[in-house]
Amino acid sequence: MTDDLVERHGHLCLVVHGDHPRTIPISPPYDVTLAQIKEDDPGATILGFVAKDWDRGPLGHMLEHIERPPDCPDLKTYRLRATWMLAHLDNRVHLNALSQMAGVTSWKSFSHVMKFMPQPDEAELVAEVTRP
Repeated sequence: MTDDLVERHGHLCLVVHGDHPRTIPISPPYDVTLAQIKEDDPGATILGFVAKDWDRGPLGHMLEHIERPPDCPDLKTYRLRATWMLAHLDNRVHLNALSQMAGVTSWKSFSHVMKFMPQPDEAELVAEVTRP
């Protein structure tokens, strides 16, 4: 719901409730779109529906029924999360903070994205590891 969109440190964030409550900053350009939805329709559902309390995978259920271009792979929540994590890891977001925002409780999720991360330049890597 748009009520879960809050401002933190000058940025739009999503408050996630449940077993792993957390506040997730929303990356551009999605922050602009969601801010507009919040302004235009306060209290509205962000995804266009309200999930049942017992539904453990509401996003997955919604994605099952959307139309996609023929060349679009199946949209799975774990793949969307992995893509999101990879983008932030590539931007050097702190690993512990990223795991908290992703709501993961083990490092297994990170092992799946490691093979997609670009290899750093050796000189840059040595400089990072040996910094004072």
